[in-house]
Amino acid sequence: MKEQRKSIRVNDSLKINYKVISPPDGWGNAITINISKGGIALPTDHTLLPGVVLELKIDLLNDTDPINATAEVVWVKKKDDTITPYIIGLKFLNISLRDRDRIYYYISKKSEGKDNNDIGWVE
Repeated sequence: MKEQRKSIRVNDSLKINYKVISPPDGWGNAITINISKGGIALPTDHTLLPGVVLELKIDLLNDTDPINATAEVVWVKKKDDTITPYIIGLKFLNISLRDRDRIYYYISKKSEGKDNNDIGWVE
């Protein structure tokens, strides 16, 4: 059965800084696996439970200002990797219209000329 996805996702490696704000915790760094205008997926070295809220700073390539947002962990997957054994899926909760448009523009540009392995649909 084919997944029903709402927005375009591109597989891309972008630097991201995140801070757990609910419950409070320190900053961490990661590289995204994919990004859409609705959320992102990234590997982590520790599990974050669904419902945990993060403050994000996402560095779009060739862009001087980071994307600032808050996001909620909506899913967690365990993988066979000793350095980053978890992948977490995040849904944007609070992101400015300008930053959401910047992500959409970035995804649109990245998806031009890509094959279907680099592009998908996410909820």
